Amino acid sequence: FFLDGEPVQVTSAEDFLAQIDAAVNDESRPVSDASPQSEKRASPTTGWVLLVCGWIGLSAAFVLLVEKIRLVADPAYVPSCSISPLLSCGSVMSTPQAELLGFPNPILGVAGFAALVTVAVTVLSGARLPSWYWGGLTVGTGLGTVFVHWLIFQSLYRIGALCPSWANRRRPMAVTPAPNALLWIE
Repeated sequence: FFLDGEPVQVTSAEDFLAQIDAAVNDESRPVSDASPQSEKRASPTTGWVLLVCGWIGLSAAFVLLVEKIRLVADPAYVPSCSISPLLSCGSVMSTPQAELLGFPNPILGVAGFAALVTVAVTVLSGARLPSWYWGGLTVGTGLGTVFVHWLIFQSLYRIGALCPSWANRRRPMAVTPAPNALLWIE
């Protein structure tokens, strides 16, 4: 067999196990094939920002998903975030843009923001993640940001109504997923 690319002669099973033990216990060998440059440890601040933002997004996506399910179950249902003709989730949820890939967009939000929360917990635990992982996270969040901005454009200029998931009139603002400062829009 080969050890570190060099052929090794084995005469018996005991000799084979002894050589494996020596290779495993060799302190001079690297622990993994990944070089220290390919793994990055994010700061705790990055973890906390991802956790807070991911939780806010996950909460908003979950609320929108529940509202969409209720609207599908009862077409006469008025979503709790439908405040006026301009701020109306119901009219936005009934458009083709609300199901771009054939299923409700909030499902994408729940999955994407849950992934961000998972990454945040991983970072806060002190794990070192490889560079390709951070690259994938950057691409994923970039695509999510482009998608959200497309939805905002569609909502403002094509549909003519906004869906403010944070403006839920059936529960107190203290538990909504967005800051109270957003109330000035009302």
